[in-house]
Amino acid sequence: MTDLIKVNGAVPIISEDLLESTKGYVNSSRSDNTLKAYRSDLNHFTAWASSHGLEALPAMPQTISLYLSDMARQGYKPSTLERRLTAITQAHKRSGLEFDRSHALIKETMSGIKRTKGTAQDQKEALMTEDIRAMVQALPDNLLGLRDRAILLLGFAGAFRRSELVGLDLDDLREEVQGLVAHLRRSKTDQEGEGRDIPIPYGHNPATCPVLAVQEWITASGITSGPLFRGVDRHGNVSETRLTDRAVADIVKRSA
Repeated sequence: MTDLIKVNGAVPIISEDLLESTKGYVNSSRSDNTLKAYRSDLNHFTAWASSHGLEALPAMPQTISLYLSDMARQGYKPSTLERRLTAITQAHKRSGLEFDRSHALIKETMSGIKRTKGTAQDQKEALMTEDIRAMVQALPDNLLGLRDRAILLLGFAGAFRRSELVGLDLDDLREEVQGLVAHLRRSKTDQEGEGRDIPIPYGHNPATCPVLAVQEWITASGITSGPLFRGVDRHGNVSETRLTDRAVADIVKRSA
């Protein structure tokens, strides 16, 4: 926060409350997952530097070049190395230390790694309509099957991320003449938290209609508020807590 205290070279009188509030807003500019990733990346770099007898903070361009080369040799992707480079840059800034990410040696090292390793990202193969239809038909005829059917069809119709699906509450759904409108309060692509509405129209086939699937799950589960998608035990009892995005991944794998 040192850079926030000085204004035009002067040191004004600022309350501790204001400094803490400002620090909180600065920290909130990045998601918790991003901050965790940065901390993990920085810890990895400092441990590597220590094991090679090199200084991590401040780091010399030669140290960064050697680190990036070693990580690339071990199979790390260019995208991962770019993120680690960002973490190292941020650590220097927060510590008030000079660090030139655009140094020629660092840029040339990253350029060579990208040219050698390639920058294409591994992508999961997208599910087609026929796949979703087959997955839904294979679900059990019980409460668990109704929930999984609603998750699959709603997720496919709205192109939701797993985290967006499990983050939905019952109050986030609004019935319209054409179907449902799902309100996303926050998502990975909406870091400012303004929210957005996703229209979910009725399907032509009742067996694969996302609106009917969600409505049937709500009715059968008996939920009246709170998380939309929750755990269901083997006795058919519905949990009070929402599913995790990992659980949605397991549902997709199991259904497929």
